[in-house]
Amino acid sequence: MPPANAGQRYPAEPLTSEEVRRLLAACGRRGPCGVRDQALLWVLWRTGARVGEVLALRPHHVAEGAIRLTACLKGGDERVLPVEPEMQAAVDRWMEHRRARGVNGAAPLFCSLRGHALDPSHIRRLLARLGRKAGLERRVHAHAFRHAFASELALAGAPLVAIQDALGHRSAATTQTYLRRVTCAELGAALARRPLPDWVLLPDPEPDRLDRFVWQPEDLIWTPPPPAPEPQEP
Repeated sequence: MPPANAGQRYPAEPLTSEEVRRLLAACGRRGPCGVRDQALLWVLWRTGARVGEVLALRPHHVAEGAIRLTACLKGGDERVLPVEPEMQAAVDRWMEHRRARGVNGAAPLFCSLRGHALDPSHIRRLLARLGRKAGLERRVHAHAFRHAFASELALAGAPLVAIQDALGHRSAATTQTYLRRVTCAELGAALARRPLPDWVLLPDPEPDRLDRFVWQPEDLIWTPPPPAPEPQEP
């Protein structure tokens, strides 16, 4: 079922790392559905995958420290991304619940407790519910994870071509639109991690010499240098 706002365009709204972690914490930790939903969020966040790509995953697509995504929506090529330990652990916890319930290994990685494929509307409702539970006063949607993924790669210093490949974009121009959406909060955090230049770390000047560091109006008026002294006769 298509969403009620199908066809409407919204500005990109990358989630901050703090917001994502609040959403992860809002998932149930013991029940199988909560474990599955948390693993799904980890994959959205750490791969930048589209909803269709995540729902098309099979268990064998996550193996040997890598995840294989097929760009089934926009005709892109298959791409392989590394799997971080935290994401792998979340997927492994969900796989344990799957096996305990006898879900067939041919079923989609993220499926119902009976092994049925999930509908994209499930993810839309899930994220809206988790957003309210996490106390986020903003619209939470799957594509915001994709923009967050791109923003974090940019702030980590990844080159444009690497981000383009990771997102599965055919055009670098599309990737650049993502990178224009780096949030002020993330940018501020990145600036805070930068080392300060040496002159900022100098000790405070002496109180009676503060005039050396203050611009005076006459400083803006150019005056010619004094003439050089005439040479003395020997």
